[in-house]
Amino acid sequence: MTTSRTIRMTSFWSVVTAAVFAAGCGPAKPQVILDTPTNYPAKCGDRTLYHTPQGYIYARSETAAGEADTWLKEVKKYVKQEYKRDLGKGIVVVMDPVDQPVARTIEEELVMERDPSIMPTQPRRPKTPEELRKKMADQGVPEAPMVRGTPLPLTPAKLRQMGLGVPPASWAVAAPSHELAVECGTDVGAGALHKKKPDWTPEQAKKAASMFGSSFAKAFEISRGDAVFMLWAQQQKDWSDEQRRNAILKRQRYTCQSNWLPAPKDEDLEW
Repeated sequence: MTTSRTIRMTSFWSVVTAAVFAAGCGPAKPQVILDTPTNYPAKCGDRTLYHTPQGYIYARSETAAGEADTWLKEVKKYVKQEYKRDLGKGIVVVMDPVDQPVARTIEEELVMERDPSIMPTQPRRPKTPEELRKKMADQGVPEAPMVRGTPLPLTPAKLRQMGLGVPPASWAVAAPSHELAVECGTDVGAGALHKKKPDWTPEQAKKAASMFGSSFAKAFEISRGDAVFMLWAQQQKDWSDEQRRNAILKRQRYTCQSNWLPAPKDEDLEW
């Protein structure tokens, strides 16, 4: 979502450097699986519903579901500690390399991120597609994999298009699996490497980037929880626009700090 702009605002290399030191445990299946609700399908295409205390997770494997459940727990804990409120249970559609992109261009991404039906409060300083493309071009970041790996909010209409005609949940997002994050991160890393070393061929840059695929993946993975938090903040009806923006901005800074990233420059911040 828009929080992924933290990645674009800061140096892509800062994300990668931090990720090298942020490696965690390997993936595992969800610790707790609840009964399948009667109003939620047990299958959506080749995805299975993993109903956990955190959410309704549609994923192709136990490990992908467990990964999503882990970062959802972190958001749930953050909301409870910082605001003494409940995150609520939502939907995660885990995106894999075999999936068609939910959004293909920056314009399509921004339409989803700024949909007023789920985003009543808009950013203070929204960036235009042209501004974002220039920032990415300056770093050699290709658009397609950057957009494809970005977590995105899902409206009920979008869920139905994806084959999930389910009752409204507190929130819904499409978020990359580790495998998709590696693929997108490698493509983004290859573009950035080629920009840094223009004498390399694209093939050489791709080969070099593939050696650090899991590290490049972190640039997409760290923003998945922020996507859910942003939707939660937008739903706090007793908050003003300013309170919602400040909460989102606080979470963005928290994400940078907790992943050893430099604080984004003020001019790069949208919220």
